[in-house]
Amino acid sequence: MKITERWLLLLSLVCTLPLLAEIAVEKDGFKGRVKECVQITYTAAEKFGDLTKGSVVQKLIYQYDLDGRKLSFIKYDGNGTIIEQNDYKYTGSNLVEYNRNNKDGREREVNEYNSNNEKIKSMNYSGSELISYNQYKYQNGKEIEQTRYAPDGNIVFKVKYKLDSKYRQIERIAYNADGSVSGKELYDQNGNMVINESYKDNAVLDNKLVSEYDTSNRKTKYTWEFISDRQTITEEYAFDSKGLLIKDSLSLKNQLIRVTSITTYENTTDAKGNIVNQIETADMAQQSAVGNVNKTEKKITESQFQYY
Repeated sequence: MKITERWLLLLSLVCTLPLLAEIAVEKDGFKGRVKECVQITYTAAEKFGDLTKGSVVQKLIYQYDLDGRKLSFIKYDGNGTIIEQNDYKYTGSNLVEYNRNNKDGREREVNEYNSNNEKIKSMNYSGSELISYNQYKYQNGKEIEQTRYAPDGNIVFKVKYKLDSKYRQIERIAYNADGSVSGKELYDQNGNMVINESYKDNAVLDNKLVSEYDTSNRKTKYTWEFISDRQTITEEYAFDSKGLLIKDSLSLKNQLIRVTSITTYENTTDAKGNIVNQIETADMAQQSAVGNVNKTEKKITESQFQYY
């Protein structure tokens, strides 16, 4: 259920973060000099004691260059229709253009860099229309400030970073257009975000996310409290000796409902350590005043890799 966490994080920060493009093979969880990965996920069911594939849920295609930078990402639905396509263009080592096409249209980010290869400006477009632009400031090669502007030059939001004596990011504070604080993040010495707080008007805490990590910097647990909604979400992750995710436990509770989900993963890897076959089993339970619901869902994901 890692999608749950990413989706909630996006919701809480969507007004304070610029369009981001993850470009490295490692950020997608792959190992080695991957040229292309094609992932197909199927529904699955037990028949006559065997697990069999059903219909296609989705298909993902990742492509990378020799340096491990992402060139494209395409997502298809179960019918084979493209529902999202991302393309990346570089000059040297710098990402100069990022295009995303989905059902909402086309989004484009165009970046400018200084002589130190630091991104100093990004222009954000919807179709051909400029919708905002960001400017960045640095100290000793580390980003310390980011400001987003509307096309007319008015500030939309500002983000400031605090660095320690070794120029490691330890705090991130986001501000609304009027200068009030909208959010705050704290980081450990390894760069992991350990606390994320979002605020409503008058600096009232709206929600708080606390994350824990193991000695390999893998997130092992997070707890998300939504103050006004009186809702809490907790998710825990377990890994095998190879560092692969094998269990994901999710709990959501508020005044009206309680949901628990335990998802296990059986992984088969290739010689590079990349997962080529994964069986996912999700056991979900929902309790509420109107009744209880229990169900189990299985999926099979097959991945084909091409290497340089």
